[in-house]
Amino acid sequence: MLADAIESLVRDSQATACPVCEQSIDAPTVVERLRHRVAGAARDKHAGAQAEITNISAERYVLAEAQRARSGLLTTLAGASDRMNEVLLSGRSTLELPPDADVRAVSAAVAREIATLAAAITAQEELLQRAEGAIDRLRATARVLAIDADFAAVRAKGAVDEPGDSALLDEELDRLTGLQASLEEIARGVTSVARSRVRDAVDGSREAIARYYRELCRHPFFDGLSVDVGERTVQGMRRNSYAVRVHSTSDSSVSLASTRLSTAQMNSVALSVYLALTTALTHNLGFVVLDDPSQNLDVEHKTALVSILAAITERTQVVVATQDLELQGLLRQRLLSEGSCAYELRWARTGVTATQAR
Repeated sequence: MLADAIESLVRDSQATACPVCEQSIDAPTVVERLRHRVAGAARDKHAGAQAEITNISAERYVLAEAQRARSGLLTTLAGASDRMNEVLLSGRSTLELPPDADVRAVSAAVAREIATLAAAITAQEELLQRAEGAIDRLRATARVLAIDADFAAVRAKGAVDEPGDSALLDEELDRLTGLQASLEEIARGVTSVARSRVRDAVDGSREAIARYYRELCRHPFFDGLSVDVGERTVQGMRRNSYAVRVHSTSDSSVSLASTRLSTAQMNSVALSVYLALTTALTHNLGFVVLDDPSQNLDVEHKTALVSILAAITERTQVVVATQDLELQGLLRQRLLSEGSCAYELRWARTGVTATQAR
């Protein structure tokens, strides 16, 4: 319509009345205004078209990414299927099963047996932990009873009392001395079991400790880490001692970690040992707690830590408490998805409040 009006007024440039409403007009002025309006409408339409093209391009990119992801998943599924078949064939051969045996049923039976053994081990661990607590309390009592000055004072008192009282005191002292010897024997047994448990845990975690150290510390020279368990005597009792050493594969040199590594690198060592032991120690907690784990770490080390935690979350719940905003951002990018959440804690006189963060 605007185009027709412009064309009509251009042909009759001397018109003084509108051909539609017959109002007085200046034809050249009206033509100029109409042309501006048409140009504005064209620009708006062009901008809308460009926006639509941009949206379509973005949707095409998302579709292409989804297609690539689908192709990757199909490849992964195919590989997993092949691997499952290999495992089934290997299991059939290892267990010497007949060709018509149901490998999945056998696997389920083995899994149930493993679960039963794990429950028995967990119960044994709980009993041992309770025994250790009781031994600690008894050991404190034994230390009080074992003080030579106290025994000497009791004997001195017995020397000035009646002969019958002295005999009773000697009998009581003999009984207490025997109790002390028994308690010390029990304590030695529990300590021996504890040392054995620690050695087994460390030995079973050596590969994981070294792998986590390489991923987390990224030392340019010392690229290996080992933990050795020894013994030392503390107040007459045998205690565990630990030697943490770093290794260099380039020249086979070995040094104590504390003499070669910085504070941040030692923190990386502690995290490596702790995270590795979470899979070696037998417990039924089902979660791992880290309190302010990023001390002295730069962004590269924090990124490596978050990658390790992401892998651990596939089998264990991970709880991280931190005031490090940079670490919080990395955790949100990598871990904050379905099944994960973040809470902000606030302290006040009335107590602590937890608010789910977005």
